Amino acid sequence: MATGGGQIINGKIQAVEEETQYGNRARIFRINKDLLVLKLYYFFAFSAKACIQPFFPVFLRHVGLSAEQTGYVIGLQPLANFIGAPIAGALADKYRKHRVAMLIMCIVSSALRFSLVFLRPNEELNAAKNFCNNSSFSNITGKERTVLKKNYSMIPENYSSPLVDKNCTDDFVGNTTDIVKTTASRDNYNMFVLISVLSFVWSLFDGSNSMADAATVKYLTDIGRGGDYGKQRLWGAVGWGSIAVLSGLTIDQSSQNSNQSQFFIAFCGFLLFSIAAFVTVFKLPLEYLGGESKPKIFQNVFIILSDCRIVTFLVGILIMGACFSTIGAFLFWFIQDMNGSHLLMGLTLCMTCVSEVPIMFFSGKLIKCIGHHGVLYLTFVCYTIRYVLYSFLHNAWYVLAVEPLHGVTFGAMWAATTSYGGLISPEGMRATVMGLVMATHFGLGKLIAGFGGGAMYSSYGPRILFRSLAVTSAITCLLFALSQRLIKRKSQVHYSNFHNDSQNDSTWDAEMKEINLDSGDEL
Repeated sequence: MATGGGQIINGKIQAVEEETQYGNRARIFRINKDLLVLKLYYFFAFSAKACIQPFFPVFLRHVGLSAEQTGYVIGLQPLANFIGAPIAGALADKYRKHRVAMLIMCIVSSALRFSLVFLRPNEELNAAKNFCNNSSFSNITGKERTVLKKNYSMIPENYSSPLVDKNCTDDFVGNTTDIVKTTASRDNYNMFVLISVLSFVWSLFDGSNSMADAATVKYLTDIGRGGDYGKQRLWGAVGWGSIAVLSGLTIDQSSQNSNQSQFFIAFCGFLLFSIAAFVTVFKLPLEYLGGESKPKIFQNVFIILSDCRIVTFLVGILIMGACFSTIGAFLFWFIQDMNGSHLLMGLTLCMTCVSEVPIMFFSGKLIKCIGHHGVLYLTFVCYTIRYVLYSFLHNAWYVLAVEPLHGVTFGAMWAATTSYGGLISPEGMRATVMGLVMATHFGLGKLIAGFGGGAMYSSYGPRILFRSLAVTSAITCLLFALSQRLIKRKSQVHYSNFHNDSQNDSTWDAEMKEINLDSGDEL
C-alpha cells in the first residue's frame, strides 16, 4: 500500500515537472503582440526604404544628373525634413492625433517616392557618353545609333563601312567633349527641377519614423522595459540589410533588359513594403504619446534648448549626421567609380546591418556600462577610423571589411540618442522632441553632407572628401569631450517652467537635474 502511495506521489511529482517544463517552453515561444507590431513596423518601413534609398544617388546619375546636382537634391531632402519632422510632431502632440499624422505622412511620402518610377533617363546623353567611351561605332547599340543619328548628322549612314572602326576622337566625330556637353544641357535642367521638387515635398512628410521611435520608447518605459528599444529597432536593420541585397541584385538583372526601367522592380518592392508598413501603423501603441495635459509646444522647446548639455548633445549628433549622410550619399558613387556592381552595393548594406543588429540588441547594456557620452565618444573614434580606411581603398570589395564599424557609428549611437531623447521629453512632448533630434541628425546633418559633400566630391574627389571627414570627426571628438568638462553636469535650467494648459510640472525640474549623460542608470 505504501509502495502504491509512493508511486502515486512520484507520478504527481513527475507530472508537475513535465507541466513546469511545458510552461517554460510555452513562455519561451510566447509572443508579445504589442512588441511584435513594433518589430513588424520597423521591418516593413526600413525594407521599403532599402529598395530605393541606398541606390538613390545611383538612380540620379542614371537619369542624367551630375554630382553637383545630386548633391543639391540630397541636400534639399534634409532641409525639408528639418522643417517637417518637428512641425509634424508638434502638431500631433498638440492635437493628440499621432496616428492620423503618421498615416498621412506614410501616404504622401510613399506616393511621391514611387512616382519616380515613371522618370526615364536622358537617352541622348547616355547614347553620346557610350558613343564617346567606345573605341568603335560597332559597339554602339541600335537604339543608341538611332538617337545619335537623329541628333548628330555626322554619324555615318552605313554602319558597315570602314568608318565604323573610327575612334571617337578622330576628326570625323569632332570634339567629343562638345557632343556630351551639348547633349547634357538638353532636358537636364527640367529633370533636375522636377526631382528636386518631388524630393523636397516627400521629405516634408518623412517624419513617421521619429513618431514611431517616440511611441516605442514611451511604451517600453511604461511597461518597465526602457532599455529594450534596440531590440525592437534592430528589426529595421534586418529588413534594410536583407532587402538591400535583393534590390541591388534586381537592379543589376534589370539593367540587362532593354524593355523596362533598370529600377522598376526595386520601385515595386518599395510600394509593397510601404503598404505593409502603412497597415501596421493602425496597431502601433501611439496612444501612449498622449499626456494628461496639453503642453505649449514652442515655449517648451525653447526652454529645453536653453540647457547647454542638450545643445552640445545636439551639436554632436549633427556632426555625426553629416558623417552618416555622406556615406549614404557618396559611398556607392565611390564603389561605382572603382567598377563595383549594384550587387556589391547591396552586400555592403547587408554587412552594415549584420554588424548593427547585435550592437542594437546589447545597446541598453552598453549605455549602462559607458554612459551616453561614452557611446558618443566611441562613435566619433569609429567614424575617424572608417573614413581613413575608405580613403585608401582601391579595390571595391574591400569596402565589406570596413562596414562592420557601422554597428557602432549608427547602431550604438542611435540607441543612445533615442534613449536620451526619451529622457528629456516632457509629458505630452515626446513626438516633438524626437522630431527635433531626428531633424538634427538626418536633417541638418544630411544638409551639410549634400551641399558640402557634393561640391567637394566634384572638385577634389572622394578620397579627399573622406580624409577631411576623418579629421573633422577626430577634432569634434576632442572638442566635444572638452566641452563636457567645462559644462556643469547638473542642469541649471528651470524645467518647472514648462507651460501646460492644465497643470504645472513642478517635479520635472528635479527629474531633469538628476539626468547625467555620463551614466546609463536612467534606463
